[in-house]
Amino acid sequence: MLNIQSVMISLSLPANRRRFVGPRLALSVVVLALFCGVVGLAWYPGLHWQMAGVSKQLLILVGAVLVIGAGLSTLVYRPAKRGMTLDLVIILLVELAAIAYVGSLLYERRPQYLVFVIDRLQVVAADQVTDHPYRFPELQRLQLVGPLLANARFPDNPAERAALKKDIFFDGHPDIDVRPDHWYPWESAAPSVLAAAGSLADFRRRSEHHQAVVDAWLGTQNAGIDDYLVLPVAGNNSDATALVDPATGYPVAMLDIDPWQ
Repeated sequence: MLNIQSVMISLSLPANRRRFVGPRLALSVVVLALFCGVVGLAWYPGLHWQMAGVSKQLLILVGAVLVIGAGLSTLVYRPAKRGMTLDLVIILLVELAAIAYVGSLLYERRPQYLVFVIDRLQVVAADQVTDHPYRFPELQRLQLVGPLLANARFPDNPAERAALKKDIFFDGHPDIDVRPDHWYPWESAAPSVLAAAGSLADFRRRSEHHQAVVDAWLGTQNAGIDDYLVLPVAGNNSDATALVDPATGYPVAMLDIDPWQ
């Protein structure tokens, strides 16, 4: 698509601009490719991209960068024009500012934690975490690729548990899935995860779509139907299904299947 647009633009431009538009467009594409690589591989790996629903923001950014960067730069490019270099620098700075702005939004909304709570895994974005103090400081560390795993638990004390549930269900306070003062290291979640997880064989029988996706994934892993359990994963835009190791309770993969269907 970009090549066709480049050809059409080049045919309607003077020769000096035609020599400029290709490298300028290539620069914008390289910058966008690097940015999308960081976003897709580090901040929103795997299914987290669609579960967070950030495709719209990225498409807007791509359009803006191509129009502002390559488009405006080509329009103002005249070798003999006074101040042309300053114009190109300003356009480049605006282009980079747009990338930085969208990048900051995507970074703040990235899936920072995958929290087990009661019977599911909840994706928690960085800007959803409350300012309560962390019960375990090791859960506060910066994760460069993908979310950290945590286990959210209600207090063991009956009175404290009842008071907290009242705050959540009746007074509208944040739930424990976004409150780090009720998070524990993932290792403590194994018994509860295994108790809540379901049979992959039963899950596979729900529909032809379930069967096709499960069989395709098992085929890539050379694994059997009894090698994994399933657990719902609740995202902010869409949900998925986690495959869980039946020995450790550790989530090893996510399938693009609605766990509630």
